[in-house]
Amino acid sequence: MGRCSGCGAKINSTIGACEDCIRVCGGEPKNHDSHYSKQAIEPQSVIEQVARNIHDKVTPEQAINILQSLKYMLRLGTKDDVLKEVSKSVNYQTRALTGEWRK
Repeated sequence: MGRCSGCGAKINSTIGACEDCIRVCGGEPKNHDSHYSKQAIEPQSVIEQVARNIHDKVTPEQAINILQSLKYMLRLGTKDDVLKEVSKSVNYQTRALTGEWRK
């Protein structure tokens, strides 16, 4: 028996993630583009910690949107225009709160 890579729950699985975490974020480490590896703190580690913190407090759909929002904020200044990235983040926050994209 191992532990889920997303939330730390005890699991009996060869894929390393519980069913909830697989639905939310795939439960597996992703290959990172250069705009993520430029950070002093690994964004994936922050995202995984937040996923563990919220997985039982919001719906899977809300979790996906919250984590997507966080992704854009963590990569500010490393890929696209900063205000464009902030706009993307706010759009995901709006969807997490209302279930709809920002208009």
